[in-house]
Amino acid sequence: MKEQPINFETAKLAKKVEFPQNLFNTSWYNSRRSLNGRTDLGPNGEDFGRYPTQEQKEVMVTDSYQAPTQSLLQKWLREEHNIHVWVIPHTKAGMYYGARWFKSSNSFTGSVDAFQTYELALEEALQKGLNLL
Repeated sequence: MKEQPINFETAKLAKKVEFPQNLFNTSWYNSRRSLNGRTDLGPNGEDFGRYPTQEQKEVMVTDSYQAPTQSLLQKWLREEHNIHVWVIPHTKAGMYYGARWFKSSNSFTGSVDAFQTYELALEEALQKGLNLL
C-alpha cells in the first residue's frame, strides 16, 4: 500500500494556483504526462543532454509539474487556503464515494457523488478545491 500521487490535470491546476514547485521527495509529471519521466526533453522530444542551456532549463521547469500525494495537496489547501476537501462513503446500491469541498471564508460548499474508489473521489474534491483559488 502506498500514497497516491495526484493526476496530471490536478498537477497542472496546482501549479497554476501556485502550489510550491520546489518540493523535494515528491513525484512530478513531465510535459508528456509521464509520472517521474524525463524532464530534460524539449516539447518536441529533443534531448537537452547533460548540460542544457539556460533557455532549455527554463523550458524544463515550465514543462514539469510537481505531483505530490493527494494527502499533501489536501493538507496544503486546508492549511494555506482554508479549503477543506474530504470523501464520504455511501453504501446504498453498492459501495461508492462522494467528494466534498468547502471554503470557510465564503461558506461555499460543493459535492459530487458516484465515484467507484476513494482516490477518484478525493481527486475530484482536490480539483474543485483548487478551482476555488
